[in-house]
Parts: sequence; C-alpha cells; structure tokens
Amino acid sequence: MAARDGALTIYHFGNAIEGIRKSLPRCPAVNASVDHDILRDASKTFRKAFPNYEAIRHVTGHVSDFTATPDRRREHSHIGELEVGNISFDDSPRQFTGNLYNRSYVVSYKGRAYHYEISLDNAHVLYLVKLRVFSSLMVKPSR
Repeated sequence: MAARDGALTIYHFGNAIEGIRKSLPRCPAVNASVDHDILRDASKTFRKAFPNYEAIRHVTGHVSDFTATPDRRREHSHIGELEVGNISFDDSPRQFTGNLYNRSYVVSYKGRAYHYEISLDNAHVLYLVKLRVFSSLMVKPSR
C-alpha cells in the first residue's frame, strides 16, 4: 500500500509542478517575480527521475478497469523480457498491477512495464525538486 501511495504522491507532485507552470502566465504580477530558469530546471529534474509517472499512476488508479476481462488483461500485459533490480522475467506475457519487487513498484500498461524505485535517492530528488520549485517562486528583488 505504501508503494501504491508513493505512485500517487509522485503523480500529484508532478501535476503540481505542471499546474504552477501553466497557471503563471494568467497571473502577470506573480509571473514577473518567478525565476523561470529554476522552475524549468526543477521540472526537468523531476521528469528525468520519474519519466513514466503518469502511466504508473494511470494503472494504479484503474487496476479494476484493466483486469476486468481477459481481453483487458491481455491488452495491459507486458510482453517481452524484463529486468527490475536483480529480478528477471522471461518473455511470457504478464500483467503487473502494482506489484512490489524488492524496492521497485511495477505496473504494466498497453504492453509495456513501468516502474519506480522506492529509495532514499528518489526521496532526495523529490526533496530537491520541491526546494527548487519553492525557491523559484520567491519574489525577485526589484532592480
């Protein structure tokens, strides 16, 4: 359950960053005081660390939809070999519905597997991205 909650938290984190970026142009007074380079860097760092966070959340939030029928299960099963951490899977089709293998939370969606690792490194990335986002929103001194 904690890994599932982590997937949802990562998704909400990413959406918050995107929401800030998309909303700023609608508020010129705030937008003018934002350091957009820092905000852009925070967004890039987040996306590099969690490139598939949207697909992971989609499966996490819709497991019952993707497992309701044999056809849906086949549609969302991973096809091909897979290595997650030190665990290898052969090329047999298999559906991952939010399984935890060692410290990796794994889902499959439309024939591909996606995962994120539960680690101090990833927690640290989230912490640093949060600091960058907050610091980018600090009011720039007037010149």
